[in-house]
Formats: sequence, C-alpha cells, structure tokens
Amino acid sequence: MLKVVNSGSTTHALEVDGEGLEEFSKKIEPGQSTQMRLDLSKAGTYELTCPVDHHEEKGMEGKVIVKGGSGGQGGY
Repeated sequence: MLKVVNSGSTTHALEVDGEGLEEFSKKIEPGQSTQMRLDLSKAGTYELTCPVDHHEEKGMEGKVIVKGGSGGQGGY
C-alpha cells in the first residue's frame, strides 16, 4: 500500500505507468492524502506523473526503477 500525501498548496494526483501497470489516484486536495495499492513486482521502470492541470509539463514527474531480485520479496 502506498500513501500519497499532498503537502503543497494546489490539487494534485498521482499516475503510475510502466510494465503493464497504469494506475491513477483520485485528486488530492492540499493537506490531504490517499492510498494506492500498486503491484510493482515486475522489474522495470515505472513513470510517476501528476496528471492535473499540465503539472507533468511543469516538471512534476519522476520514476521508480525496480530491479529483479532473489528471495521472496517480489524484487522490490
């Protein structure tokens, strides 16, 4: 479970896209939070963006790289 917190002053959301996964959070008002259940068990790159009001074009983007691993932790 991923907790997403908006500590900013405008509405945001989170989009996670990669390795067959495409998930969106609901819009998160300033000072609020939400939770997302994500399956990041596949190795690869997952893009993180804010799909609200062209925030991605303003630099609100990032990525998570999941490497394959051994053991029962799903590689992350």
